[in-house]
Amino acid sequence: QWIPLWAQTAMEGILVVGPSPDAGRARSLLAPVAAQCSLALHNARLYELAITDELTQVYQRRYYDMVLRDLVEKKEAFGLILIDLNEFKLINDTLGHAVGDRVLKAVGGEMKRCLRASDLPARIGGDEFAVILPGETTDHIERVVEKLRAAFAGIVIDVPDRPPPRVWGSFGYGFSREGDLAALKELADQRLYEDKRRSKGQRGT
Repeated sequence: QWIPLWAQTAMEGILVVGPSPDAGRARSLLAPVAAQCSLALHNARLYELAITDELTQVYQRRYYDMVLRDLVEKKEAFGLILIDLNEFKLINDTLGHAVGDRVLKAVGGEMKRCLRASDLPARIGGDEFAVILPGETTDHIERVVEKLRAAFAGIVIDVPDRPPPRVWGSFGYGFSREGDLAALKELADQRLYEDKRRSKGQRGT
């Protein structure tokens, strides 16, 4: 048998109960447990919504900043990738913000598809994204960068009577061992703009 886990008018899950000679008494005893489970699941769902960017379904800037500060305070090793979408303003200006939103949503989806559960993808600005990778090496983070670069390039957004926009990004990265948080962000920014300069002559849409 099972007990539904209700929070207000939403069923958050079910509590499965094994065979019992007195099913009614078992359900009665488990009712307070079910209520606590329902509340915990409901609160967890609300928290996830609060820290998630609604459009892209990756994490929000505030949560990203909080995780970064926590990793630094605990002196844990991590890698950081910063991402700018190239010529995104051109997409908005020529194809409209609705198409731009579809691009952002697709980028968020590719980030979640390419990364592990332990990684943290975030939208930190309009067309700016970041990834925190706990305890990674240079070789691994460079592989992740190229995986994301290829994933973005494979995004196809259909637009009536127009060619699809080109979706591409510039990437920069750094590691916690390369300095304090300010130095890490500056180094990742520097590498991002070096990557952007290398592709400056290329056209997008």
